[in-house]
Formats: sequence, C-alpha cells, structure tokens
Amino acid sequence: MNRANFDPAYTLDPAWAERHAPPPVYRRPKLTREERGATIAHKATPDRRAMTPAEIAMVGELGGCTFASGSPDKRFARSMQWEALRGEKTITDGQATYLLRLAHRYRRQAPDAHRLAGCCEGGGEA
Repeated sequence: MNRANFDPAYTLDPAWAERHAPPPVYRRPKLTREERGATIAHKATPDRRAMTPAEIAMVGELGGCTFASGSPDKRFARSMQWEALRGEKTITDGQATYLLRLAHRYRRQAPDAHRLAGCCEGGGEA
C-alpha cells in the first residue's frame, strides 16, 4: 500500500493508521540555478584553426567516396564539405586527425586524398 492510496479516515483505529502508514518519501531539495551552475563542469570549446590547402583538397576528394548509409564517416565528410562550401574553412585538431583517418580508410576510392594526407611516399596504395 503506498502513501497515495492510504487514507487514514477509512480505518477504525487511528493508532493503527499511525503504525501502518507508509514511511514518508525523502526527496532531495531542488538546487537553484546558481547552485547547479557551480557544480557543473563546463566543457571548453575547442580551438579552431584555418584549414590548410591539403585539408581542403582532402575534403573535396572524400566527397566522391561511397559511404555506408548513416555512418559517422559519411556525416563527418558531408559536414566538412558543407563548411568548406559555405566559406567557413575552420577545423579543430581532432577533426583534422579524423580527416587523416578517413583519407587512409577510403584510400582506394580517393587515392589523391591519401596522397595529400602524406600517408605514403608514392601516390596510391600503401
């Protein structure tokens, strides 16, 4: 029997109702916005830098690749293309690393991107 369904008015003995009442539910008091803000660690926004000409060319080369539907690689490549087309040619260090990884992963479909990444001495297969 929970507290919502318990009504002491329907019992004959008030002492019995006190003894058999469910315990009160303890709820932590809600924090104010200032208190919550003080306890949350805010993430720092990553530093963005301008894309190098090689990275811009890699993004263009990866645009011609065939990706699995709904894959993170496809979403990343398309978002990088969109940023390059809009003129916002900025990239973070993590995105640059992921771009190099994609150039290596899709090196058979985009050998020029693999060559631009500097993954191998010749152009083509590693």
